[in-house]
Amino acid sequence: MEMEIEKLEKLLKKIDSKEISPSEELVTRTKERVLRELDLMDDSKRESPGKRVVYNKPRFRFAQLLAVVSCFALLIILYMQRSIFNKEIYAYVHIDINPSIEMTIDLNNIVTKVVAINDSSKEFLKDLKLNQKSLDRAVEDILEKSVESALINEESNNVIICAHLAETYSNEKKEVQNLNRILDNLKVLTSNYRDIKINAHTLMVPSEVFNKAKENNVSMSRYVLFKELEKRGFEYSIEDIKTEDVSYMLGKLTQRPEDDTKEDIKPKAAFTYTPEEITIGDVVKFDATDSEALQGSISQYSWDFGDGANGVGKTVEHRYTEVGNYLVKLSVTNNLGVTGTYTEKITVKLNSSNKTKFDWENGSTEGFIVSSDSSSISNTTEKSYEGTRSLKWDIAASGEEILEVCRDLYDIIPAGSTITFKIWVPLGAPVRAIQPYIMTFEGNYENYRWYSSWQRYGSLKKDAWNEFVIKLPEDLDMTLEQQIGVQCEIIGEGNFTIYIDLIEW
Repeated sequence: MEMEIEKLEKLLKKIDSKEISPSEELVTRTKERVLRELDLMDDSKRESPGKRVVYNKPRFRFAQLLAVVSCFALLIILYMQRSIFNKEIYAYVHIDINPSIEMTIDLNNIVTKVVAINDSSKEFLKDLKLNQKSLDRAVEDILEKSVESALINEESNNVIICAHLAETYSNEKKEVQNLNRILDNLKVLTSNYRDIKINAHTLMVPSEVFNKAKENNVSMSRYVLFKELEKRGFEYSIEDIKTEDVSYMLGKLTQRPEDDTKEDIKPKAAFTYTPEEITIGDVVKFDATDSEALQGSISQYSWDFGDGANGVGKTVEHRYTEVGNYLVKLSVTNNLGVTGTYTEKITVKLNSSNKTKFDWENGSTEGFIVSSDSSSISNTTEKSYEGTRSLKWDIAASGEEILEVCRDLYDIIPAGSTITFKIWVPLGAPVRAIQPYIMTFEGNYENYRWYSSWQRYGSLKKDAWNEFVIKLPEDLDMTLEQQIGVQCEIIGEGNFTIYIDLIEW
C-alpha cells in the first residue's frame, strides 16, 4: 500500500516538472505502461516476442485500490489549489490621514482585510472596496477619497504610513528589506499623487510598538506620535491621540512645550465681510484671506457668528434672521498648534426694499407656511385675481379653531403703507371671520403689535374675490421685524378652499 502511494507521488512530481496536467500524461501512456507503474502486471507473463501479454486481475485488492485513488485525487486537488496557502498574513499596514485604517496584506501585496481603527474611519470606509486589491491601488483609492472629501488640503496635507511584518517573517532580513522597499514605493506614490503637495511619512515599526498600539486601540502612527510628544514634554493622554489631527501633532514635534504662548509664532487673524450694510435675510460672506500664519501655515479657521451658530473654513457664508448687534469671532490655528483670534461687531438691520407685492406668478408659495396640519397650501392656476396664479389654501375643518397662513418678512413694509389683500371666499364654509394682518415684533415674537382687517364671513361676497385693506401707522417702529398673514376663524366641520392673490402695498 505505502509503495503504491509513493509511486503515485513520484508520478505527480513528474507531472509537475513537465507542467502538464495529469490527464494529458496518462493519455500519452499505453495501457501497459500505466499498469506497470501500478504494479498490476504478472512478471511471469510479461510480453515477449510472439507471446500474448497476460495481466493480473486485482483480486481481493479493491480496498487498496480505493485508498490509492483517494490519495491520488487528494494530491491533485492540493496541486490545483496550492495558491490557497499564499493567503497567510505577510504584514500589517496602517495609513493615517485623520481616519486611521489598517490593511492586512499577503505575500503578493494583496489586501486581504481592512479594519477601521477609529470612528472617523468607519464612515470613511463605507463606500470603499479595498479587499483583494493591490496595496498600491488601495492606497490610491484612500488618497482619492481623502482629496475629494477635503481631508487632504493645503492646510492639512500630512499622511503617515506605518508597517509591521507578521511574526512569521519578522526575523528574516530579506523580508525586512522587502517591506522597507514597499514603504519607499508608497512614499513616492503618495508624495506624487495627482501633483498634489502631500507630505508623506513612512515608518516600519517593531513588534512592541505594534502590540502596544493594538492594546490601546490606536494606529501604529498615532502611538509613535504619542510616545514622541510624551518624550518632548507635551501633556497628551492616549485618548487625546485617538482624535487629534495628525498634521497638528506633527507640527507639535517642531516646537517646544513652552512655545505655546509665544507671541512671535501666534498667527494673525483678520477677516472682511460683504455686504457692509447687512439686513435680515442677507447672505453674509466672511473672508479670512487676510489672516497670516507668521510661522508655519494656518491649518484651521473657526468662526463664531455671535448668534449661536458656528462655521469652519477660510471663507464662509451665514444668514442672520434677527436684527441686532453681533460679535463675530475668528480663530485661526497654525500647524504648530498656536491660535490667534480677531473679533468684530456687525449690525443687522431690517430692510425696506423695492418689493411691493406677492402675486405667486413665480410658481412658488413665496415662503408662506400654514399653522396647522388641518390645512395645506400650494401654488395653483385654478383661480387668480390678476395674472394666472394664486395661493391655494385647502382647509379640512374639524371644529372651532383659528387657522392661518403666514410668513416673516425679510424686506419690511415701510411705515404709513397701505396693504391690500385679494381673497377668494367660498360659499357654505363653516367660517366666522377672515382676517389678514401685519404683525411687528422683537426677537422670539416678543412685544408684538397687531395691525389687521377683520371681516365677518356673512358680510363677504361668496365664490368671489374680496378686498381687505390694512393701513400701517406713520410712526411704525422700523427697527422691528414683521410678519404678514391671513387668519381664518373656523366654527364647524367641513372641507373648503380659500384662494389668496395680489397682496400689494
